[in-house]
Amino acid sequence: AELALVAFDTNAQVHQFLQGWLMMDRFLMRGPFGAPYELLWANPYQPGLSYTYMPELFHAHGQILARSHWDEDATWFSYRPGHAQAFQNGRRIAV
Repeated sequence: AELALVAFDTNAQVHQFLQGWLMMDRFLMRGPFGAPYELLWANPYQPGLSYTYMPELFHAHGQILARSHWDEDATWFSYRPGHAQAFQNGRRIAV
């Protein structure tokens, strides 16, 4: 459903990030996830925003997600009620 919303609400920032992520070369018509999106909803005239412009911190009621940067070797931390974990040096670490 979120993929279809990208085509209908192209101005929402969250949809622009999703459009930018899905229009990356590694998803375009090369796999079972990219082909239906490109066929049904992709708009090549609106490339979207790169996910690297997203903030490194997200806070919602009862949870927090943070990462050091958007590169492949980033360190990230997640906390949800009763469960915290971190990811660093290619492996997940329960905190």
